[in-house]
Amino acid sequence: MVHAWSMKVKVVIRAIGENLFAFQFFHWRDKDRVMAGRPWCFEQNLLLLNDITGNKQPNKVVLTHSPFWVRIENLPFNCRSNGYVKAIAAKLGNLMEIEEDLLGIEKDRRVRVMMDVNKPLHQSQNVVNREDMTVKIKLKYERLPFFCFMCGIIGHSERDCTVLSEEQQKRGPTWGMGLKASPRKGHMNNVEGLKEINATKKALFVTKPYA
Repeated sequence: MVHAWSMKVKVVIRAIGENLFAFQFFHWRDKDRVMAGRPWCFEQNLLLLNDITGNKQPNKVVLTHSPFWVRIENLPFNCRSNGYVKAIAAKLGNLMEIEEDLLGIEKDRRVRVMMDVNKPLHQSQNVVNREDMTVKIKLKYERLPFFCFMCGIIGHSERDCTVLSEEQQKRGPTWGMGLKASPRKGHMNNVEGLKEINATKKALFVTKPYA
């Protein structure tokens, strides 16, 4: 993890319980960078991180949530406003950030959501478009760790799944690798170009006049 985090100053890691570790950062920038870069994985297992105070007991630290960047795919072009996106994200967890879509023609909308990892991953949602028709949109998660294809919960495999009944397990998996998305690359260059277009779009766009 120290190598992955590219620390400027050393960090001390101590095991204080079963699958429970304490991280002592010596520079606030290192800590902020690590927290902002979540989610982090160790050998495909999700590393849950949370701030602690001096009077916190180790066994009382709450480690149930992690932020994820979620791709919202197959949205109708006239349903890509931030209002629509916020409504979709609200069903996934607490919305942290919406990536702007200045032209409204990106392949997907991208949101950062603080999710409860004890709940099954959402695979899709139904939304009502502006013509009152119900359409299905797909969801994908960046840097998605090890999760169960039977119940959709992060942290265990199908073999170790105790969430579903034996009858439900016989039906086979309903989740799969299709939920994984690669992290966005080259986004900042694209953002700068779109800002330039957006600033001058009144001069760039020529629409057909009405008769």
